[in-house]
Amino acid sequence: SERQPVIVILADEDKEYMDDFIKSNYPSTFNTRIVTRSGSPSHMVDLGIVSIDSCKSVICLASCTISASAREKEISDTNIIKTVLALMASRDPETRLNVVAEVFYERHRKIVDEISPDEVITVDTNEILAKILVQTSRSVGLSVVYGEILSFDGCEMYFHDADWGGVSWKDLPYHFPDGMPMGIRRAAGGGLLINPPNDAILEENDSILILAEDDSTIEYRAQPVATPQEFDLAGGKKSVEVENNLIIGWTEKVEIIIREYADYVMPGSNINIMLRAEDETVASRVADLNKELEGLQIQLVHENPLLTEGLLAARPFEHDNIIILSQGGEDHSEERTDSETIMILLLLRQIFKRQAPSTRKPNVKLITEILESENQGLVARTGVNDFIISNRFISMILAQLSEDFEIRRVYEDLFSEEGSEIYLKPAGLYFDSLPREITYADMIQIAQKREEVCLGVKIKEYEDDMGKNFGVKLIPDKNEVYTLGPEDALVVLAEDET
Repeated sequence: SERQPVIVILADEDKEYMDDFIKSNYPSTFNTRIVTRSGSPSHMVDLGIVSIDSCKSVICLASCTISASAREKEISDTNIIKTVLALMASRDPETRLNVVAEVFYERHRKIVDEISPDEVITVDTNEILAKILVQTSRSVGLSVVYGEILSFDGCEMYFHDADWGGVSWKDLPYHFPDGMPMGIRRAAGGGLLINPPNDAILEENDSILILAEDDSTIEYRAQPVATPQEFDLAGGKKSVEVENNLIIGWTEKVEIIIREYADYVMPGSNINIMLRAEDETVASRVADLNKELEGLQIQLVHENPLLTEGLLAARPFEHDNIIILSQGGEDHSEERTDSETIMILLLLRQIFKRQAPSTRKPNVKLITEILESENQGLVARTGVNDFIISNRFISMILAQLSEDFEIRRVYEDLFSEEGSEIYLKPAGLYFDSLPREITYADMIQIAQKREEVCLGVKIKEYEDDMGKNFGVKLIPDKNEVYTLGPEDALVVLAEDET
């Protein structure tokens, strides 16, 4: 929606190679002009050819992926530190420069953050992905929701100002033809309230966080565009039970995943971690976590997940959630890593088909991480419930942060157990009689009775259909009619999963 936007890419690659790559992979860039320049991003002389002073923002990309070796990540972080220093030295001192940097290790993030705290933010890719994996295991279909919200191809989060006229938070959603408000940013104090109380009043100069198709489609109207029907809330809560979870593989994300689970699961829950070989360092870390996290039992299973007998030894059919992590390593390409992940998924599917229903958990959820987006179609056909495309998710987050630094505060809230997160909750928690015809406006109103924000709907019938976005539809027209059944779900912003 901007006029004559330009993206400049500076990389230590041949310009002809970069131009050919972009032409082959992005035959249409709409109204955006893409300029490539060959050079080292950490050299001030090379930065001089990309007009730093005219940049709205700068994204400093790591030189390797999250599945790379520790040495490769160290080298990448060192280059990022040099690049940020060079950027600050190259720009006009009177010009503010928004810089988003991809940094792997905490000690390096502290160094980068201190270079210019008001202008530079760093992204902890492992923490974000680990939290998304755990939250996805709580709600089937959540990865699809995040994939759409974080991308620029679908719904996006924006901050928007208007003359609110003292409207209440409860009435606000019905005044937007496109978009669903998610929070309020107060003018007084600058506080950000995600999913505020229904009786909150929009005050002068406040802005809202809104999920919309595009910033150009956001329009606040003085008169409502939809009027919901009045439904009685079904009542009741979604039960939370003791869980038995399995993690296949060990990466830097595992400890974050375990700590996240500790915030969600009931005391007495178990986490089994499957490793191909014994590792004294991992065993020591697991022992420390068992002492630290009361009410959660963590155990190691030493078996090869690429063998049927190895997977059977872990008794996957007795688990509530199975998270499969991309292992990677110095001798692993991303394609080989994804191939192994797909093999594990296919073996698990065979095991579940052969297992008698009476001897396995009825709704075991499979959540996996993959590296290459080209493998999305293959993974979707393996019976997995949800999958996270690591590189794509991180790229989307970096891009959104570069557009608006304030979005970081939203991520910190959404990816934390404290505050409100996104869940997919069964329609039966809201409506006492199903199936029934209701509009999206009706869903918004009934969700408000549970102090939740309804962002959309998921239709069970299409959850295996990639062409229909796996059944997920965010911010439909508020007057659009759906026939909801008991297995369908509302996509909501809520305090907890119950």
